[in-house]
Amino acid sequence: MKTFGLYIRRLRESKDLSQEAVAMNLNITLSAYSKIERNATNPSLRRMMQIAKVLGFELVDYFLSIQEKKSNIAEEPKGPGQHLYLTRREFNEYQMKFLDMQDRIHHLHQEIQRIQYRLD
Repeated sequence: MKTFGLYIRRLRESKDLSQEAVAMNLNITLSAYSKIERNATNPSLRRMMQIAKVLGFELVDYFLSIQEKKSNIAEEPKGPGQHLYLTRREFNEYQMKFLDMQDRIHHLHQEIQRIQYRLD
C-alpha cells in the first residue's frame, strides 16, 4: 500500500502526534512505525487496523478514498469486472474473511514448524 504511509503520516501530523507516540500505542518500535510511514515495509491488514484505531479513522474509509481516486482518473470501463465497487458491509465481510485466512495460515505455519522440529 504505497499510499497508506502518506495517508497515516498526514493524519498523524494533523492530530499533532509524534511517530513515537503512535509507535508506543501500537507497542512497536519507532523504527518499525517509521518504516510503515515511509512505505519501506508493507503492514499486515491487522496492523493497518491497529493503526486506524490509534489514529481514530475507519480503515474502510481509507480504502474507499483510494477507490474514489482511481475512479476519478479511470477511463471508460473496457469490460466486465474492470471496476469493483463494494458496500461498507461487503468490505467488512471480505476483511473478516481475510483476517480469518491470515490466522489459518499463521496456525498452519506454526504446525509445519513443529513437525519440522520433530523430524530434526
